Parts: sequence; structure tokens; C-alpha cells
Amino acid sequence: MFFDSMKEIPRIATRANCSIFVVPPDAKLNIKATLTLTPEAEKSKTRIISAERLRDFLNFTDKKLTSDQFFVIREAEKMSEVVQNIFLKTLEEPKDFCHFVLTSENPTELLPTIRSRTQIFIPRSANQLEKAPNYSKKIMGLAKELIAAKTIDLPQVANKIASSKPQPRQTALDSTSAAIEILYKSYLKTGNQIFLTKLPKFLHLHRALEQNGHIKLHIVASLC
Repeated sequence: MFFDSMKEIPRIATRANCSIFVVPPDAKLNIKATLTLTPEAEKSKTRIISAERLRDFLNFTDKKLTSDQFFVIREAEKMSEVVQNIFLKTLEEPKDFCHFVLTSENPTELLPTIRSRTQIFIPRSANQLEKAPNYSKKIMGLAKELIAAKTIDLPQVANKIASSKPQPRQTALDSTSAAIEILYKSYLKTGNQIFLTKLPKFLHLHRALEQNGHIKLHIVASLC
């Protein structure tokens, strides 16, 4: 889904319990009656949204509302999988006049269960869906092979990636990331559910590859 102006965001957000807007972290949303949660730097200096801060934020939604109230989570992808699951529990029980607005430049990093309960909006002027993923020709070719591969062909594709030089794991991670972006953009452009149904397997594969282990086995096990 597209929107043409930042001024449209409040009107769009009013229609749903939760909306995701693909905008920069510092984008001005111009939403009144808003509570906002933003990532903060932890000891590791990595900016995250912690479980504790999210719970404190969500406590405000327990109040009985009689008019539209917007709860904005900036850079929502900064929530870990555990924290996203905490948010999901609230999202599964929508309340009157309560609207969540999530901003994220990388919505594919959000759980499929969250994305399935929201609408994702992209600024039309940014033309983001027309931009090819920023990867080499080799990586793009491998990503497309992974997406198109049938179960019987997966071991061959996985072996090609696992034996690539000089950094097979990085090749596998990049190929998976490119595939995720291709699937996500293809779904938003066409609305075809087949792209959306493939996403969870690739997201699982990327997490598995990050945790090391056997590259070929991860690819075959995750995508079969």
C-alpha cells in the first residue's frame, strides 16, 4: 500500500489497530494524541527497544479510551524477537480507539505474525519498490535461485552457496537477505500471497545462518 504525503498518516492510522510505515527514523508523523517509544542505547551501545520499556509503554493502553489514541513505536525493527512477541500479545487483543503506528526502514525484520496483522505503507514518492536490492549480480542470482528452487533442487543450490569463496557464510547471509527483500517487495507490488508465504522460511534461514552451523543443512532444512 502507498501513501502520498506524511499528512495522510493520521488518517490512515485511524482505520486500523496497527499500521507500519516505511519511513526514516526522524520522519515527522504529525499525529496528535500520541505516545511514542524510541530505541535507546544499551551498555553495548546498540540502540534497542527493551522488554521492560515496551511493557511500560503498553501499560498506557490498558486505560479505557473514548477517543482515538495513537501509540507510536519508532524503528520497530529494533525490538528483538522476544520483545516483538510481547508486543504481539497486545496486538492480538485490539481495543477501541487504540491505534499502533510502527515506523521501520526494514519491516522484513519484523515477525511475520506481526506483519500479517498490520498493513504496510510505503511513500509513493520514494519509489522504493522499484529499487533493486543493493547486492552484486552473483548474490542476486543466488537469491533468485533460492526463491525458485524446488525441494529436489535445493541441495544443489545449497552446495553452490556453501562452496562459494572466499566467505561462504557471508554469501549465504547476503543471498538470503536479498531473497527476503525480493519477496517482500514482490508481495507489496503484486499483492500475491505466494510471496508472503515464503517469507517466514527465509527469515528463519537467516537467523539460523547467523548462529553458525552447517550452511548447506541450514538451507535445505529451512526451505524445504
